[in-house]
Amino acid sequence: ARAPARRGDPTSGGAAMRGVAADSQGGETPEAAEGLECAICMETAGDQPLVAQWCRHPHVKFHRHCLVKAMRVKFACPWCRRDLSDFTAEEWASAGMADPIQVCWLQRVCEDGADLGSAPVVVRSDRDVVLAAIESAPFAFRYAAADLRSDRAFVLHAVKQSPDALYYAHDDLKRDRTIALEAVRRSGNALYYLHADLQRDRDIVLEAVRGHGNSLFDAHADLQQDHQIVFEAVRQNGLALQYAHADLKRDKKIVLEAVRQNGVALQHAHAEMKAVGKVVLEALRQTKRAFDASDAEGRGQIVEDLRRDVSWSATPLKWAAQDLRSRRDFVSEAVSANGLALRDAEYHRNARGIVEAAVRSVPEALQFAALELQRCEALKALAAEVTGQRAQK
Repeated sequence: ARAPARRGDPTSGGAAMRGVAADSQGGETPEAAEGLECAICMETAGDQPLVAQWCRHPHVKFHRHCLVKAMRVKFACPWCRRDLSDFTAEEWASAGMADPIQVCWLQRVCEDGADLGSAPVVVRSDRDVVLAAIESAPFAFRYAAADLRSDRAFVLHAVKQSPDALYYAHDDLKRDRTIALEAVRRSGNALYYLHADLQRDRDIVLEAVRGHGNSLFDAHADLQQDHQIVFEAVRQNGLALQYAHADLKRDKKIVLEAVRQNGVALQHAHAEMKAVGKVVLEALRQTKRAFDASDAEGRGQIVEDLRRDVSWSATPLKWAAQDLRSRRDFVSEAVSANGLALRDAEYHRNARGIVEAAVRSVPEALQFAALELQRCEALKALAAEVTGQRAQK
């Protein structure tokens, strides 16, 4: 079975705390004086009461959960940066965290969420500690007490903080539609964790693929042939085309959208689409844009991979129909769209006009020409000229 480790940690690793205003001396600012908002999230109390007394700032208010989240960034007061290790028992009590064991474990899991696995049972049932651990490492939810992993309200809160936490929730909650929608809105990857019934829920899948196209892989087969869902998936990630139903891999609108997002997606299209010149040229233009957007090191690596013919390296021309690849007029258009296509134009590498068009597009393409043309002084001079022009941009 796949594990969520393949997904990675979707959290930012230290989100900016809007509204935490402090001068270089740690003094309070007028914005906080009214005390009507949490100084971290800038939201009013709502259903989450504000901590009335915190540190040495009676006029500054915080949500308790915002304080816990801030501890993950730094175990210090988010207002004056005072080290929380210096807090007295009375100060912790004013924030509703009077238990020294809880404070100790908060500090530990803020530094490394995996430490929750070695915590005593009472700590693994502590909501604040568990949420802090999940913020640090989503997989830490696996160590939470069973009652928290089956608590709907808590799981919803955890999923808002880190969608990957859903993987360790009780199975009954993986079929909860509200939790599911919240999870996939925050990370399309979360579709993988849902119950099979929800993987065939059109609204949920549509929300998932809009954020993560490759989530189409986890959708029910019926939805992999849904035109709108597949279109949204390839719009977000062209390579999602590989998970579409075979009928949609020959749909020109969908295939064009896929190659516009990632030209390499052409390899997953139906053979009919690989014979459409407009589709192949669009794929080549996209890969050229990606090449141009790379830095010098990145461009060098792309060319080196093509030169060495590594397994994953190719230009879209490689997947074009044989008829297109054999036509001189089409290949001339192809190398003008992306000069590196010369590498996959094996029938035309000795045609000077085609090689010249390729070099004008990408000067590095000269190394894929026939040997006698690689030695041509005029073509080498052209390559140097185009390289110089690129460096000036």
